[in-house]
Amino acid sequence: MPQPATYDATSRINHWAIAIATIVVLCIGLYLGNFDGDRELRGNLRDFHKATGVLILVFGAWRVLWRLFQGFPAAVATLPSWQMTAAKIMHWVLLAAVIVMPLSGLLKTLFAGYPVSIYGIFSIPAPEKVEWVRDLAGQVHGIGGWILLVALLLHVGGAMKHHFIARDATLVRMLTGRSTRS
Repeated sequence: MPQPATYDATSRINHWAIAIATIVVLCIGLYLGNFDGDRELRGNLRDFHKATGVLILVFGAWRVLWRLFQGFPAAVATLPSWQMTAAKIMHWVLLAAVIVMPLSGLLKTLFAGYPVSIYGIFSIPAPEKVEWVRDLAGQVHGIGGWILLVALLLHVGGAMKHHFIARDATLVRMLTGRSTRS
């Protein structure tokens, strides 16, 4: 399969929809994990966090499969090999996080004995409580959240470096689909 020169419209929409949802859910998760607040607000944020996480899992699975099917476009700039390797690792970490984070959160909740309501439309019922699954999923979700935060910051930082310092079309092609900067 030949490498595409840029990202098609489906890839761009998929990228930005998952990116925005992930950033929102990550911010809510960081708030819930690190700050006390109004009990009702925390409950509403938790429910939104869980429901949106399930949507991220569903659309994230599609995103990962689409990316595997489409492949990654070639780099628009000549980079040192360590930067190419770092970029590849970063993309795979982010793709893995789109599956691992919502799946671990879902397993943590379900195996703690709580159903997950999807915006009040329907619920995923909880199976029997299984503490080791809940605990393992909770550890993965907690540590994964910090890894995801660092990965997102590096990813955004890399995009900004390409756009403002290297002045290449890396960010432009994810925004517009054009493979050149004009």
